[in-house]
Amino acid sequence: MSNMEKAIRKILKDSVKSNRNFDEIDISESLTLMGLNSVDFIKIAVGIEEEFEIKLNDDDLDFDYFNTIEKIIIFIENKKL
Repeated sequence: MSNMEKAIRKILKDSVKSNRNFDEIDISESLTLMGLNSVDFIKIAVGIEEEFEIKLNDDDLDFDYFNTIEKIIIFIENKKL
C-alpha cells in the first residue's frame, strides 16, 4: 500500500461515519456503498486539499472523481502534475 493510499484511507476514516473498516476495502470498491453522502464528500475534499496541498476548483467537485480510492489516487496524481 502506497503512502498516498494510506493517507486517503485515513482521510476517509476521519471523514465518513461507517461500520466498514476503510483499511479492508478494495481500492475499486464504490464508496457510495459505504453510505457516503454529500457532507462526507465535502469533508473528504477538504481533507484531500489539506493533506496533498492541492486546490480543488468547482469543476473538481464531481463525485465521479471520488467514488473509489483508486479514482481518488488518479485524481490527485493528475492534479499534482
